[in-house]
Amino acid sequence: MYRIEGETDPQIVIPRLHQGVADNEAFLVVARQDRLERSMTQTLRQQQDEAYLESLKADQEKEKRKQEDLEKQRQAEEDRQREIDEKIQRIEVSKYFNEFNRFSTNLQDRTEWSLWLLGIGLVRFLFTFNY
Repeated sequence: MYRIEGETDPQIVIPRLHQGVADNEAFLVVARQDRLERSMTQTLRQQQDEAYLESLKADQEKEKRKQEDLEKQRQAEEDRQREIDEKIQRIEVSKYFNEFNRFSTNLQDRTEWSLWLLGIGLVRFLFTFNY
């Protein structure tokens, strides 16, 4: 480094400036190279971060679709099972209803038969005592 003070002739200053630039050229090149490397590293890091975020987003969307598909399958299975249960319930109710009808018909027949027999018995009873 040179120090220049006071009034100086441009023919003295200019060569000294050129000499100062030449002396520091290596440091300037290294500084520029460092700056360029930092810039490239930062750009690369940004690109990697963007690629990672895109990949992460794609994975999350894929997982979300997978979960939605599983939920649809689960819901469809529940719907099928509910339909099967309802059919079974209708069949059981129908069986009970048919059994009830058969039983009530038999009961009605038995009741009518019992009443008829009771009537016959009453007639016999009455004829036995000659009313």
